[in-house]
Amino acid sequence: MSRRVVPCNPLSGLDLNIQLQKRQKRNPVKKPNKAQPFTTVPPEIITEIFVHCLSSNPDDRSRLYCAPLLLLRVCGSWREIALAAPRLWTRLAIFPPQWFFSKPGEVEAYVDMWFQRAKALPVSLDFTGYDAQDKDSIHAILYAYATRLQSLTLSLPVVDFFTDTLEFPELQQITLAVLFERPGGVGRYIEAHSPCESFKVAPQLREIHLRRPCAPGLFLLPLERLVKFTGEGLTVNQYLDFLRSGSCSICAPCAW
Repeated sequence: MSRRVVPCNPLSGLDLNIQLQKRQKRNPVKKPNKAQPFTTVPPEIITEIFVHCLSSNPDDRSRLYCAPLLLLRVCGSWREIALAAPRLWTRLAIFPPQWFFSKPGEVEAYVDMWFQRAKALPVSLDFTGYDAQDKDSIHAILYAYATRLQSLTLSLPVVDFFTDTLEFPELQQITLAVLFERPGGVGRYIEAHSPCESFKVAPQLREIHLRRPCAPGLFLLPLERLVKFTGEGLTVNQYLDFLRSGSCSICAPCAW
């Protein structure tokens, strides 16, 4: 009995390879990139690394070339991790030349975006820059987020400080820089206006810092639980007067 020999077709092997390659393209097998070991790090660890990338200067955090904004521009996975990490968005500084928003509502929208990314965490807000046309934006932001603020820095002319009493349940630190057109007009302003009571409802307030000397009677602040007070241009006696005032007002500098 003779055995039938079937000739081997060399093209059949090529066809099989072509089919396998087409199947791999349709259903690629994801393999870790050994050239980039950072891609294998868990998101929780990457988040901690991102937090340590934050600058201690709040001004840097709102710059495009610093974290956290820089992290959004590296790749899609980093962007997702950064947007899902509220701790990266708990400090915001608005300062020149960042007051370049040309359309009404752009400043509010920018701050709203930052607070949304911070989710339920308290936020430290720094208004270092000031422009006359931005007063309404600052007021709107403070009215909207007073209950979320942990730290607040304000640099405003005395006439532009809002007078309504707001509630700051999370506020622990406040920095005030009150601007005057001329020092001689402070006394007349105090005689004509009642003290600003906007910050008197702040049960967690522990620190107050004055970047510019203030005159007596400008602000009423809850000082009964104050643990730290610093002021630029104040003498020792003025510090003592401030402490004796209890929950009264900020003391005046020697120049006035």
